[in-house]
Amino acid sequence: MKKLREAASIKILVVVGAKAPEWFEQLQSLGWTCHLCSDLRTAHSLIQDIGPCIAVVDLSRDTFSLNGVAHLVNAYQYVRWMALIRDQQMDMPSINQFIVHFCIDFFVVPIPSHHQLLATLGHQLGMVRLEQRVWQSQSIGVTQFTGQSSAITHLRQMIKRWSYSDVSVFIHGDVGVGKERLARAIHESSSRAHKPFSVVRCAALSDYSLETQVFGIGIEHDTLSVLEKSHGGTVLFYDFMSMSLEQQQNLLHVLQDGQVHSSVGLKSIDVRILVASSSAVDKAMAERGLLRALYDYVSILPITVPNLRERQADILPLVDDYITRFCQEYRLPKRVLDPQVEILLQNYAWPGNVRELINKIKRALLICDGDVIGLEHFDFNQQPQQSSTLKAIREKSECEALKRALENHDGQVMLVAKELKISRATMYRLLNKYNLLPDSGSESSPYF
Repeated sequence: MKKLREAASIKILVVVGAKAPEWFEQLQSLGWTCHLCSDLRTAHSLIQDIGPCIAVVDLSRDTFSLNGVAHLVNAYQYVRWMALIRDQQMDMPSINQFIVHFCIDFFVVPIPSHHQLLATLGHQLGMVRLEQRVWQSQSIGVTQFTGQSSAITHLRQMIKRWSYSDVSVFIHGDVGVGKERLARAIHESSSRAHKPFSVVRCAALSDYSLETQVFGIGIEHDTLSVLEKSHGGTVLFYDFMSMSLEQQQNLLHVLQDGQVHSSVGLKSIDVRILVASSSAVDKAMAERGLLRALYDYVSILPITVPNLRERQADILPLVDDYITRFCQEYRLPKRVLDPQVEILLQNYAWPGNVRELINKIKRALLICDGDVIGLEHFDFNQQPQQSSTLKAIREKSECEALKRALENHDGQVMLVAKELKISRATMYRLLNKYNLLPDSGSESSPYF
């Protein structure tokens, strides 16, 4: 994060092109830090490190495919993109669409006067600084796991404590709880943060792919394995219990010997190994043959990521974070939740955990036309429920809202009806439906 804070305080320009433009040195003399990226891969890496900045992509020389440039630009929407084009390209629909969809401005080369370019850069610099502040605060929130529940507070403490060690961590939890995000947080909090973080998705790779691409056995000349490329950094073996006994043995050798196969023989490497799984350890040992020795190595520091339903107090802060984040990503105006939706989200079982929450928030934002996200923007009725139907959840939400309003107004029906914007008749129908009216000849309801 230190680099990001530094980036916010200086003028940075990234030029994606084969050659430095004629005004490149002039900007440097005016105090700008200018970077020239002659290929898209370098641009990806640099922008990841810098964060929000101003970038100029040179389309005038036909150096890059437009699809490749569009992929780069779309991946970093927090960058203020400008384009350089030839006069003849003004008639090309693909160029026009690219500029309209992705760029805040464009210039036709050769630029007759640099004053207009400098004025545009100066204006965008202020926007970048605002973007930087928002982007930094969101990155910190995601990395540190949003919420104040005891479970998430404990998780943050473990991340901080374990970041100082190179010992392996075994991350366990149900599907969608954020195991990979926890692994990344451990890496980013450690002294290895400036080195690679790699994820090996064991269940998606064949034995041959694991053996060659990950462990380097029989790898081709001048090709680096995942472990070799991750030297100095961290490697997460996701779904590691799905590996065959042979590949488990290969991982065990890496942990024991600190060596990996390469095209020139065995090579010493310095990597921190993290593993993650949603499978039960005892079952994996009994049915899949999980090596006990491997488990002992990787489980020195075991941690379980809690399910979202165990973190009810964190749900609304998470939702607020994701709404802010995705509104910025999709360039949407800030939206708020209907109070009934808040109760609905807090009482839903969340079988898909945080991953399901993220997907539902994205969908709601994209189909919502107004400023308020309502019940109609969620698709809970299309998902199998573990404990409640959509009708039951809505009724519970309605009843809770009614009780809260009655408490706030000391049982005064007219004031409650006014707050909820419903008629007196509807109010009494709801009171009767949820058994909140006092029965004649019996003790009064606590609200009357």
